Amino acid sequence: DSKYETIASTELIKELKTTIPNKTIYSINNKNYQIDSLPNLYKEMSGKNRKLFLEAYLNYKVTLDTLIQEQNIYKKEIDEKIKKELEQISYRGINQNILDKTIYIQKLTLEKIALEEVSKKEENLTEKLAEFYANNRDKFKYSDNVEISFILLKEKNKAEAILKELNNTEITIHRFSKLASSNSIDPQTRINDGYAGYMSKDSAGNKLFDKVWNHSKLGLINEVLEKENKFLLIYIHKKIKSDVKIFDSVKDEIKEKLLRGKKNNWIKQKYNNLMEKTKIKIYDSFEDNQTF
Repeated sequence: DSKYETIASTELIKELKTTIPNKTIYSINNKNYQIDSLPNLYKEMSGKNRKLFLEAYLNYKVTLDTLIQEQNIYKKEIDEKIKKELEQISYRGINQNILDKTIYIQKLTLEKIALEEVSKKEENLTEKLAEFYANNRDKFKYSDNVEISFILLKEKNKAEAILKELNNTEITIHRFSKLASSNSIDPQTRINDGYAGYMSKDSAGNKLFDKVWNHSKLGLINEVLEKENKFLLIYIHKKIKSDVKIFDSVKDEIKEKLLRGKKNNWIKQKYNNLMEKTKIKIYDSFEDNQTF
């Protein structure tokens, strides 16, 4: 019998389409489980992207359910990584619902286990990490950059209206993010509640970058900015001055880079072995597609 809990989603039988519209169900070994909490903008995804999203959840879950011992061994490292990553997400204003968060934690957990397992078998790993850093020091240099979220709009008057709304009460990243997810015309940052990552002169152009870099405070730039005949509201998370990253701060990054292929193969092999005896079907009752 399947040991899966009723926690996420993926198969919907055709007869249920009229009684459970706009739901997604998954079936594992002929047992059905329904999603109770859909991710941000899930209804706006294409059927293909919803399928990929749900398959990612199941890939992680099916594999992790068999790795209880490894999860216990690396519990401290896993907990620290998850805590750090979730803190980053929160301060960036990205809103994760239950399923978003579950999938993200599963991904971090599985990748951490895989990386540690392949690291144990890699000879002279410490020396390889140091050698890579010494030979590629230029790759760890970075120019001035600013971590931002933004709302991109076609009309200046709409941008001004949103700015006015933001100023009606305390300005917080979570209020900004909510407005970004419902108003921004940029599809990628909209999915991430406005979070855009790091802006540099190369990515933004001198004029816009200088305006943001020279802003005296972190938080909302309290004016509408313009770029390529579109209008921006920008929230500054932090500024980072040009420098070179020290070895200890990039050791894990280098290890991930050097062992990425082996890590991914380790996960793939675990999953493929499990799928030889696990049957998963994915169906969907949203109006735009009958089944995946």
